[in-house]
Amino acid sequence: MQHKIASDFAAERRLAVTPELAGWTGLTFRTYGFRAGQPIDGESVDDEVCMLFLAGSATVRVDGETWDVEGRATVFSGPPHCIYLPPHRSYLLSPRTDCELAYARMPAQGRFAPRFMPPGALTTEERGAGNTRRQVTTLLGAGDTEHLLCLEVRTPTGNWSDCPVHEQDTPAPGREATLAEVCYYRTEGETGWALQRLRSDNGAVDDAIVIRNGDAVMVRQGCHPAVAAPGHALYTLHVLAHDAPPTDPAAVK
Repeated sequence: MQHKIASDFAAERRLAVTPELAGWTGLTFRTYGFRAGQPIDGESVDDEVCMLFLAGSATVRVDGETWDVEGRATVFSGPPHCIYLPPHRSYLLSPRTDCELAYARMPAQGRFAPRFMPPGALTTEERGAGNTRRQVTTLLGAGDTEHLLCLEVRTPTGNWSDCPVHEQDTPAPGREATLAEVCYYRTEGETGWALQRLRSDNGAVDDAIVIRNGDAVMVRQGCHPAVAAPGHALYTLHVLAHDAPPTDPAAVK
């Protein structure tokens, strides 16, 4: 079973995780690189969408509103700008600099309005202690969407994230939900690396994966702790699709 796919940084569409590739229903994740001055128009169609600026600055127009993104230089420079779109909305993206964007999509009914979330509107907190200490920024949490959860995690060199571990497919009231998940990774330094273990209690999955800059891992079941290699901090964008959202967001990461 394929768990990992790599980015092609020379292409406009750098990475794509589709339901057909992952073997799950609904959740799609893609990353793109756009050039300064290259207008991009798109639609959410039948999906709710999270547009996350990994890097770069742009202007975005949605439903007659104009949102200005003064973006970060890299994913390690601080929290991002992100945009939530409900189904059946169109947008126009006008990059002022070269931009990197991540898009997460999940079919939805349209219960929420479009919204723009600059860094100051996001919540960042320290979680864990010792060698499980990491910084977590919640982009879309429980109650913010119909089905999507999105978080950024920055893990210091040599530290672990997703600890204590949680079972991806073992619901517990208020603590865990049935989830499909993509973990998208960037390393501090293009030659950086990390390790991730995928394990399920039923023994169906028990694999160790070498993570490199731009890789994405599809988590279908079980737990998935990851550790940053010495000398290379690790960035993770967690994109999850839930059947029933956890009431305790801290249970997710």
